[in-house]
Amino acid sequence: MATALAPYSTLPPDALHLRCTALLGAAEALATELTHGRATPAAVTSALTNLITGQSDPPHKPH
Repeated sequence: MATALAPYSTLPPDALHLRCTALLGAAEALATELTHGRATPAAVTSALTNLITGQSDPPHKPH
């Protein structure tokens, strides 16, 4: 994963590798939640997408 992303990243290779490892660990944990029925496919997809894109909060709705 890190090798594939390296041309698109400004991170040093070691830092990129650690971030990719963290994302893969998160994906595995989310898959476990889904498998055990503790999360929906939509919630898992949203959570992983937000991690990948660096979003920690849901989009704010205008008042």
